[in-house]
Amino acid sequence: MENQQDILKTVIDGLVYIPTKDMIVKPLEDEYVEKEIIKPVETGKKDENGYDINDTETVKEKVLTTFRKGIVLRLPSGYQWQDENNHPEVGDVVAYPRKASIDFDLFKDSQLINPYNVVAFVKGEKYFKD
Repeated sequence: MENQQDILKTVIDGLVYIPTKDMIVKPLEDEYVEKEIIKPVETGKKDENGYDINDTETVKEKVLTTFRKGIVLRLPSGYQWQDENNHPEVGDVVAYPRKASIDFDLFKDSQLINPYNVVAFVKGEKYFKD
């Protein structure tokens, strides 16, 4: 745990930007889930209009999760949370829709996300227990 805190402090100390609207997060590794996907299978037959008749098969594939996790590096300056007693802080892990993030190429391997797009969070000390 102490090692994770040291790494986080080093990263945050190197971050000179203070966001005004969005949070700066360090995205964690991509995660995959197994989903059943229905795929068409050609039968070689055609209907009365000349269109191919396809059958379907269900296969399990690993696909990227819709949501992504990231470590909060900076919160927007002056941002007021709706619930002042229950919100993420710097060092916590947040979950957010993958499509709601923008790569922040001014700071290596970081993204910007609007606080409204945070759907869940875990306190850093709980997430990085081991």
